[in-house]
Amino acid sequence: KGVFLFGELAKKNPSINFIARVAEGPDRESFIKKYNRVNNLDIRTNLPIDFDEKMKIIRNEYQSVDVFIMPSLYPEGFATVVVEAASSGLAIISSNLGTLPGILNDSGAILLEPTVINFSKALRGLVQNRTKLKELKTKSRNFALKKFSDKNAEVIYNSYKTSHGKNKT
Repeated sequence: KGVFLFGELAKKNPSINFIARVAEGPDRESFIKKYNRVNNLDIRTNLPIDFDEKMKIIRNEYQSVDVFIMPSLYPEGFATVVVEAASSGLAIISSNLGTLPGILNDSGAILLEPTVINFSKALRGLVQNRTKLKELKTKSRNFALKKFSDKNAEVIYNSYKTSHGKNKT
């Protein structure tokens, strides 16, 4: 979806630490091979099978960062990860493609044409302006609280559990 753009972003910004959560997919091994020696990029691939344990790890990862980057290179459907990022109070830098602008409307997210130059400029701006970063994080969290109720979170959570076999009959 944009994992190579993310890898290039890490290479071009060596003073910023990056975490890449890379799931199964056709580019996974190529990405790992190409970027596994980038010192400021922590590539994480393995998650436990147990759903609750997996969600704890993902939650902890969200809590350990300031900015969530969604570098989708093509229009896609609803991306729950941006809702998770907003709910975690992260500043969001996202592609301006597909449903992302609609999901993130009024969230404070920075929406851009997905290029390394655009994402680098936005990310560096936030790193250099901690006040702006803090404002975007607060706006993101407030947006999630307003737009995504506990009921919505429960529906999403149960959907994940069902799709991962816990509630299947």
